[in-house]
Amino acid sequence: MSTNREDSFAISPPTAAFLRLVETAARDCRDNTISAQEKPVTKLDFTNSCADVQKEFIRTYQEKILPGSSTAAVFDPNKIESWWIPEAFAITEGSFRIPPLATAVMVPLVKDGNPTIEYCNSRGVTSSIDWTIGSVIYLAGDSSLKSDGGGNASFIFLLFRMK
Repeated sequence: MSTNREDSFAISPPTAAFLRLVETAARDCRDNTISAQEKPVTKLDFTNSCADVQKEFIRTYQEKILPGSSTAAVFDPNKIESWWIPEAFAITEGSFRIPPLATAVMVPLVKDGNPTIEYCNSRGVTSSIDWTIGSVIYLAGDSSLKSDGGGNASFIFLLFRMK
């Protein structure tokens, strides 16, 4: 599994099987993503197809992260203390925080318009996120994610409390 690593986030490209599941979830969320107007985020329905993506994430990505890998530097499954119920959101404009001692995993579903999505780490360093549909984005906690408002982008959001 190839991973691009930046300061405190990592991005893994989708496998063919994972991308097919994401495309189904994206179709289910597309209309609500386009019509989202709450700022910075709108909670979307977590459909059965979103649950299928979550299950495949665990099977294809989470269970195969190797200790010492660049992905494990951001998201080490051996350090998971607890997790929150997965959700689907659309980000319109503005930012939201990822709490300290947490790691967020995002799976982009839909990109409507041309929003710029940026990640700001705990040291205030900002990086543009390549919002490729179906990729798996690992974000270290004590950080934020923001959109410039150039459109809407939806994603499946998994949040883990880390040891």
